[in-house]
Amino acid sequence: MEGRKRSILKALSWRVIATITTMSIVFAYTNEFALTLGVGAIEVFSKMLLYYGHERIWARIRWGAISHDEKLEKSYRNEREAHEERTVLVPPYS
Repeated sequence: MEGRKRSILKALSWRVIATITTMSIVFAYTNEFALTLGVGAIEVFSKMLLYYGHERIWARIRWGAISHDEKLEKSYRNEREAHEERTVLVPPYS
C-alpha cells in the first residue's frame, strides 16, 4: 500500500507527461501554438473528470478487490513465513 501523498504526486506527474504528449502531437500536426494550449487545457480537466468517474465506478465493483481483512491476513502470513525462514533450529545437546 502506498501513501496518499505518493499517489497524488504520481497522478500529477503522469498528468503532466500525458498532457505534454497530447500537446506535442497537436502542435506537430497543426503548428498552431494557441490551438495546442487550448487542447492541452481542455484535455487536462476533461481527463481528470473522466478518471474520477472511472475510479468511482470501479469502487462499486467488488470483483478482484481485496478486503482489509484479507490484506492483514496476507501481511501476517508473509511476516510469519519470513520469520520461519530466518529461524534456525539447533538440536539440543545431550
